[in-house]
Amino acid sequence: EAALLNGDYRPLTITGAKSNHLIAFARTSGASTVLVAIPRFFRTLTGGSRTYPAPELWEDTRLEYPGTRFRNLLTNEEISSLTAADLFQTFPGAILKRL
Repeated sequence: EAALLNGDYRPLTITGAKSNHLIAFARTSGASTVLVAIPRFFRTLTGGSRTYPAPELWEDTRLEYPGTRFRNLLTNEEISSLTAADLFQTFPGAILKRL
């Protein structure tokens, strides 16, 4: 995806109770935009557990970005919500392209 490699960088707004546990940005090239979201500070998020964070731990944390349908290029899942719980339900990272 050209936007991911050569696009302009823009940090995304993250809201919610666990927003400090998430890094997210957009890369845009022409009409193409890719969103990248990566969790951080797993140890404090999970209370020291080594298990992957359960969706409910993210509470109301979400990315603020217009659009309702994306494809996660890492998992090939169609995403219709930008909540952290939905983004990281099956894999601890997301590269999203708008559908």
